[in-house]
Amino acid sequence: MADYQIFTDATADLTAKMVEGLPSVKVIPMLQVEIGGKEYTYGSSGTITAEEFYGLQRSGQFGSTSQINPAVYLEYLEPDLAEGRDVLYLCFTSGMSGTYQTSRLCMDDLREKYPERKIVCADTLCASVGEGLLVTEALKKQAEGFTIEELEDWVMEHRLQVCHWFSVDTFDHLRHGGRKADINFTTK
Repeated sequence: MADYQIFTDATADLTAKMVEGLPSVKVIPMLQVEIGGKEYTYGSSGTITAEEFYGLQRSGQFGSTSQINPAVYLEYLEPDLAEGRDVLYLCFTSGMSGTYQTSRLCMDDLREKYPERKIVCADTLCASVGEGLLVTEALKKQAEGFTIEELEDWVMEHRLQVCHWFSVDTFDHLRHGGRKADINFTTK
């Protein structure tokens, strides 16, 4: 059985406590986060924390994000592939971003370069803490001995069982943040 590394992105809002005692997960940062005219990097090694990000938005500043670019995927994934590990990327929902599509294109290129490696990109259909929950459960399954194929199947089977509940004071931040226009914003 080949060794494999689980990756996710900063949108999973993972905390150290959530993954304590579990196999390692590598978090790919969101490189271009702009709030109030200033650019930040969002993620575990970023220049803005989740608390700061949401605090700035509560203060009335609008934030916008960009997809992870292909060069970043290569920077994060390729070292593990070069060392002989397969990779499983649990990606931010395709329902709110084009990140999944971009990551798949990058992974197609990596498959050509590393044909002996298993490279899996799974659309979690989740965001924020819901994505983080699915990632932590996947890490538990990896610790139980699931192969990369078994874990991919498990994620696909269970991703629709994660409930996402949230509330916002206004939809302005969601619209300015670049969310897809096909999301239904309902007000009462």
